[in-house]
Amino acid sequence: MRNFKCKMTTVLSLAVGLPMLCMANLGDVYLSTSQTPANPVVNDSITWGEDWTKITLPYEVEIPKNGAVYMALENQYDGNKIKQVTLEFESISGGFGYSNPAGFAGYPTSTGLDPKAWNVSSIIYPDKPELFTLKGTINPQPSWEWIKLRYPESSTSVSKIKITNYSSSCVPEPSTIFILSFGGLFLGKYKTKKHL
Repeated sequence: MRNFKCKMTTVLSLAVGLPMLCMANLGDVYLSTSQTPANPVVNDSITWGEDWTKITLPYEVEIPKNGAVYMALENQYDGNKIKQVTLEFESISGGFGYSNPAGFAGYPTSTGLDPKAWNVSSIIYPDKPELFTLKGTINPQPSWEWIKLRYPESSTSVSKIKITNYSSSCVPEPSTIFILSFGGLFLGKYKTKKHL
């Protein structure tokens, strides 16, 4: 019984500690109102072009008729982690009903950049129609990612929104979790034998 408790304590400690150990380094938040913004350049560091502006949240921005805005985050590439992204905003004026939010991520390679699309899902609050939440998962964690918010083509007015949160976190891939958990079991068994 003592062995079992020791093992379970070690595994639970690891399981609880993993999200804390793997929190993503939150980089600067960038915004672009260009309809065809250039991707950042990834070398030892990330260089954002003139299409992008670093912003501080909360931030209000207008979306032109039939236009779009891009929200970007800067990360540090890690092939052993999965990225989880959350974007929250609210409609201020002009109404807002985005269509097909899209995600895009960049990975450094020997030839420069390997771009990759990722899925963005939306959460709508029936009792608060002015609030919107977008979530997505990227595997593996890229050097950077952006979300495109496009105003519906049927719109005839300018929409103003306030970005309230754009954040991310990362978790280890399942194989990494298995290795750490197995190591925890072994460590628990070793400690138990040592105390007997």
